[in-house]
Amino acid sequence: MPAALIVLVVFAFVGFVLALVAAHLRANIRHRTEVQKALLAKFSSPQELTDFLNSDAGKLLLHGAEDNVPNAWRPPPPRPVDEQIGIAIGWGVLVLCVGIAILVVKGLILPAAVFTAVGVGLLFNALLRLAYFTASKKRGT
Repeated sequence: MPAALIVLVVFAFVGFVLALVAAHLRANIRHRTEVQKALLAKFSSPQELTDFLNSDAGKLLLHGAEDNVPNAWRPPPPRPVDEQIGIAIGWGVLVLCVGIAILVVKGLILPAAVFTAVGVGLLFNALLRLAYFTASKKRGT
């Protein structure tokens, strides 16, 4: 029973990470599809689209501005608040479950207490983000 619980927690963690990666890939594909649809909707014929893509504006669209440093690192845009809250809750529950599993299976109090404290801290972080988000929506900022 205890070994099965550890294996279950590991598989749940791997599944969670894979689900996050899959969601990110789906979002990228969805965004790329929307951009392509919007671009195709602006032109009435394939010849117009080809002419645009061969123009300076089309080259700018395809390759970016020339004054940009190639491969320059840019910080990613911040995630939406509801996504940040979901991530904090997900990690908090996962770490809390690992802490409880360590305590139940191995009986190791110190590692279980550390994992449990981190899990509770992440859940508290999600609660504070939710309270701040709700208060800022009420203020209109």
